[in-house]
Amino acid sequence: KNAISTLSIEYCSLNDDSKRMVREILMKDTLRNVSLAPSDQPMNEFLSSLTHHRNILALKISLRRMSEKDEDDVIKIIRNNAIHTLHLFWCEFSQRLCRIMTEHLPAMSSLREFRIEHPFDADWIPVIRALAPNLQTLCVERVIPNDNALMAISDGISRCKQLREVKISNWSDNPAFDPSTLKTLCTSIAGQGHNLKSLALIRLGIDDSSVADLCTMLRSLPQLEVLDLCLNKLSSDGLKTIAKHLQQRKKLEVICLGGNPGFVDQNARKEMQKCCDILV
Repeated sequence: KNAISTLSIEYCSLNDDSKRMVREILMKDTLRNVSLAPSDQPMNEFLSSLTHHRNILALKISLRRMSEKDEDDVIKIIRNNAIHTLHLFWCEFSQRLCRIMTEHLPAMSSLREFRIEHPFDADWIPVIRALAPNLQTLCVERVIPNDNALMAISDGISRCKQLREVKISNWSDNPAFDPSTLKTLCTSIAGQGHNLKSLALIRLGIDDSSVADLCTMLRSLPQLEVLDLCLNKLSSDGLKTIAKHLQQRKKLEVICLGGNPGFVDQNARKEMQKCCDILV
């Protein structure tokens, strides 16, 4: 029989029979990639089944209302495995989970990719300030950040010197951040220099007042290949200014600008098309 290396439970509900099958699969030592992220159920009950593993490379999990035993199990999983990718999906960032992450993330030398997606609350902020310095991918997705949260993300990015991908996406409809906060974020991203290949700043309320900061940031990212500024508030003039700057560097592979008011302007689109292979 072929060894099972990947278990993925996502966007579904588990009944008792399904849970029994999941436990049986989790006992297999051949597992390397585990995703326990259904749509409406926390996965705390499966933590103990993961503690015997020594070769888990990627873990995506949803955790809520953690008990003391849950905390001990998560610590065992982190210590026993050289985890490369950690994805906290739809988690409740209780004191227990925050304590685990802030104490153990900095020491996870194998960690290359860290994602927080759709958290229940804003208590993830201390976690993002404790990132492992060797991180290469940071994604904070579908969150509802305030200025303090964006500043924490900026601090976290500054801790990392090898980031190749950064993605920040806001979940609220009308984000409003202080321009100085966005400037700080742009400055921290610019500090990644030649490493950064992909950057997504989605629905962060970025408007023309931040164009100069964006251009300064982009000047510091000569190896950037993908730029996603979807669902922001950039006008046609703002997009033309960014395009003028981008035309002075090598072409990007992909630029995403859908949802910006200025993207409907044909002249702005034409100028942006000169800057990349694919414009969406």
